[in-house]
Amino acid sequence: YIARSRDLVSWELGSRNPVLAPAGVEQINASDPDLVELPGPRVRLHYLTGNQRGEFAATWADFDGSLAELLGWYFTPAS
Repeated sequence: YIARSRDLVSWELGSRNPVLAPAGVEQINASDPDLVELPGPRVRLHYLTGNQRGEFAATWADFDGSLAELLGWYFTPAS
């Protein structure tokens, strides 16, 4: 899930959670996200998938836009 805070006391959950959810070949777990802003602008999300029994894979997904655009999307009303 993604949340934000201006004072680290009060928190607002994003309206488009979860950030990661396992699907298909990703088995039962999708975790440990890392975001990297690349030229373009483009953002690459690196994350792990697996089954909690020792089978896992590191994978990634790209977002065509800036990091500010990606994070802002999580706080716009979902339609």
